[in-house]
Amino acid sequence: MAARLARGDVARCARCHHPPQPIALYPHASLRLPWDLWRWGSLPAGLGVSLYWSSSQSWLRFSAVYVTASLRSSFPRNLVGATVLLMLGLY
Repeated sequence: MAARLARGDVARCARCHHPPQPIALYPHASLRLPWDLWRWGSLPAGLGVSLYWSSSQSWLRFSAVYVTASLRSSFPRNLVGATVLLMLGLY
């Protein structure tokens, strides 16, 4: 989309001009995620830092603790690396 959306505007489908539907947690679920999550995550939280930045920092710290603890427990390095990549993909 070439033009930026103003606050409160909703992106619309170029073909049918309907707003997109909320994302369901699983098919036929009553729990739905709204489309304005990007605006919500970019809002400043404590100390002026956005929520996405603070969650990524905590993810990095927890994964660093996991890596150091698992390597001290003599887990194979490829298993630790695969686990961190899986956690990153799920994040």
